[in-house]
Amino acid sequence: MEEYKNEDDLSDIKIDYIKNFVDAQLDKIGVYNKIKSFVEENIDEVDEENLITRLKEGGVIDDIIENFNSRGIENKKGIDKNRRMIYFKLLRGKGFVDYLNFVEPNTYYQFDVLFLGQRFKSKKISVSSEFNIDQIFLLDFNPLKLDISIDFETLKKLSAPIHIVMLTICDDKKTVISTKNLEWRWTLSYGTWKIEADMFSPENMNKLNVGTIEVKLTIYL
Repeated sequence: MEEYKNEDDLSDIKIDYIKNFVDAQLDKIGVYNKIKSFVEENIDEVDEENLITRLKEGGVIDDIIENFNSRGIENKKGIDKNRRMIYFKLLRGKGFVDYLNFVEPNTYYQFDVLFLGQRFKSKKISVSSEFNIDQIFLLDFNPLKLDISIDFETLKKLSAPIHIVMLTICDDKKTVISTKNLEWRWTLSYGTWKIEADMFSPENMNKLNVGTIEVKLTIYL
């Protein structure tokens, strides 16, 4: 078990959050689809300068600027200083060797993260014994925005683990191959906590792990 609690680590976390926020916003306003369409239409003459020029002419750059300006105004108006959350990052997986013998073509891994009624899905990951996930989720301690106080003492008593489910997806068919209930309250002591968590198959009654995933948690109070 590896622990981290330093300013450089926290800075990396903030940078990762910004990168994922920007990525989500670009995907939301369709930038990636527009770039893909342009590349497919001009496959023999694509270069960086030509691509940027076409994006400007198509109004894509203006859309990006307007989107982030509007998001900045919304955040200034609606920021919640009392919001409490866990910054949860799935880093990578390893040791999933035995399972590779049963994989069909066009099969992908996917992780579901469940916490206090919230459900998050990871991107699809190519099946391998070792793989990178590199995805961030913000787990809210008060997703229903109830008028309650969420302080250190309250969180110490909150028995609600982060439930991680690892699935395979093949032609829209989903199969659970392993699960993990992660006790996040250790993060109250460490600030930032990085661990390798054993994933257990429901078929062997959680007696044998099928692999491990590396995760990082940071709690914001």
